[in-house]
Amino acid sequence: MVRHVQNRLHTSKSSRHASRTMGIVAISLIGTFLSMYGISGIPVAFPTWMNSFAIELPHAQWILTAFMIASGAIVPLAGDGVARFGARNCYVACLSGYGISTLFCATALTVDILIVARVLQGICAGLITPLSITIIYQYLPKERQAVTIGLWSTAAMLAPAVGPTVAGWLVDMFGWRSIFYTTAPLGFACAYAAYIVLPAQQTSLDKKPFDALGFMLSVGASMLLLVGLSQLTNKGSVNGMAIAACLMGAMLLAVFVRNGMRGVSPLLEWSLFRNAQFRNATIVSGGLTLSLYSTTYLMPLFLQQVQLLSATMTGLLLLAPSLIMVVLAPFVGRLYHVCGPRLLLIIGTSLMIFGTAMLCFVEKHTSYAIIIGWLAVRSIGVSFATVTANHAAMETLAVDEAGQASALSSWIRQLLSACSIAIYTTVYMNQHTAYFSQSAPTVAVSKAVHDAFIIAVLVIIAVVPLVFAIRRSKAYADNEAQAASTNERSM
Repeated sequence: MVRHVQNRLHTSKSSRHASRTMGIVAISLIGTFLSMYGISGIPVAFPTWMNSFAIELPHAQWILTAFMIASGAIVPLAGDGVARFGARNCYVACLSGYGISTLFCATALTVDILIVARVLQGICAGLITPLSITIIYQYLPKERQAVTIGLWSTAAMLAPAVGPTVAGWLVDMFGWRSIFYTTAPLGFACAYAAYIVLPAQQTSLDKKPFDALGFMLSVGASMLLLVGLSQLTNKGSVNGMAIAACLMGAMLLAVFVRNGMRGVSPLLEWSLFRNAQFRNATIVSGGLTLSLYSTTYLMPLFLQQVQLLSATMTGLLLLAPSLIMVVLAPFVGRLYHVCGPRLLLIIGTSLMIFGTAMLCFVEKHTSYAIIIGWLAVRSIGVSFATVTANHAAMETLAVDEAGQASALSSWIRQLLSACSIAIYTTVYMNQHTAYFSQSAPTVAVSKAVHDAFIIAVLVIIAVVPLVFAIRRSKAYADNEAQAASTNERSM
């Protein structure tokens, strides 16, 4: 009788633990989805904003770039915030702020007000992403982390998958404001769920001093680099002030990194780059990010202005290839245990290079099936490469380094994401101006997009040598073998 009661109690406790674990995973994934949707759901609305506000693409792109600048600049505060206030409190505050700022976006009366509201939204979204990773590595057991990171990547890819489709349909049916009205309630609901499900953490009484200089250097470097890159050329001529801004931003970034390597309590733990696996995988992930946004940003423009599709049809055409990423991400997370990172990265980067290169040949009369096919090849590569690079960067680190590591890698990805938008906008506008006087309008758009895709291919090729330096951590493999042996004995 006593044994029966003990078994019932053990079963009940295990059930509660499993439910809480699933709740933690769900909250992390929903927050990640909302953060990424703030990027992926925007490009399909560019033509609408350009018509509604009577603006051109360089002005409209700031609706996206301002969000990415803010999210990139604020990421360094994630690690410090977790140390001071705990992951749960920070996560709840950021999700609540996301909901409020999204309502500000929905009610904006001018494009400038919308850009300011997007800055506020980006501040919250920029912290949500590293906090969601921190939650995974702080709250979940090590044997579940690789699979959960695969699911996290699924959520991160789900927004690019369904974002253009949902946003395109909303824009066509209800106007661009509906993009924001529909996501604000999700932010509030997820904040409430996080407060209920996530266990409270005891923060350290020994607070590190806030690195104000590092924060100012981070913001200054981000702003100067992004503004400089977005204004690098003007109607075919080089902008000297933009070059000066890029150089100044690079100098501030170098000082920021140097101080982070030497500082006692830096805003970002750049000393983590002494870990070769983390350094190599983070650089590879950054290169993949730079390339990834070429299709996220430019394909909606190509499909609407060259193939004359509506926003809804554009989203539907992009849906199938993007869903491939969503389906494959958990599968790749499981393959990591079998194959290790190097083989998966080789497969992923090869497919990304091939798929992106083929997109350089799509034209006005290219069939939808061919476009979807090349996007699908690229999406398979993205799934293999990004999931693997993200987990390879984190697996060699200690648990107490997860917060700072996720903040550092997220800051790098956010900065490179914003830089990629600025770079592709500059390439597109410069090449479009050059082709416009020689070709029909749709041909000029098509050729300009092709040139931007060439840049995306070269970026992936540049990081391929580092792929061969990434290998499975010996300590990680030993832990897996020990866990497997323990499970066998328990059976």
